[in-house]
Amino acid sequence: MRENGGQYTHAAAWLGLAHARLGDGDRAYEIFDLINPIRRTVSRAGADLYRAEPYVMPADVRGADPGIGEAGWTWYTGAAGWTWQLAVEGILGLSLHRGTLRISPRIPKNWGGAQVRVNGPDGMLIITIDDPEHLGTGRVELAVEGCPVGGDCIALPTGGRKHRVTARLRRVKVAITAAS
Repeated sequence: MRENGGQYTHAAAWLGLAHARLGDGDRAYEIFDLINPIRRTVSRAGADLYRAEPYVMPADVRGADPGIGEAGWTWYTGAAGWTWQLAVEGILGLSLHRGTLRISPRIPKNWGGAQVRVNGPDGMLIITIDDPEHLGTGRVELAVEGCPVGGDCIALPTGGRKHRVTARLRRVKVAITAAS
């Protein structure tokens, strides 16, 4: 029933990441929510159908009889890793780059923002993603402790320090040039 008879979690996470990288946070989150074990076990009936732990990622969920909707092969670290990447790197847009944290959100438009705490090896970032126009993605304006910062990367704090970061999403300005 694995890859050939059910929703294979790796492939679903990859599809969600593809949507995120295309800037479609709504679709990326829809896929994340679809494979999220907690979503499938929110009710007693759902938990009875799912027949697996609500706090671990399965390799697949059956899409054919017998057992449509039943999780298979739980505690599957590969699927969990890809789903983590979908959530953190794809949707929240947080990725490490040479000692810095890049912030490039692709969140669902209806969220209007998000808050994230990132614990580094010797410090913490408390990030507020602000999306007042409900864009979901766009040009990111960063500020650390209220002071504007150029680019889309923030250095990870050291010395046990904690920095508050605001990442405001703005419309991407498109330049129109005349054809020669």
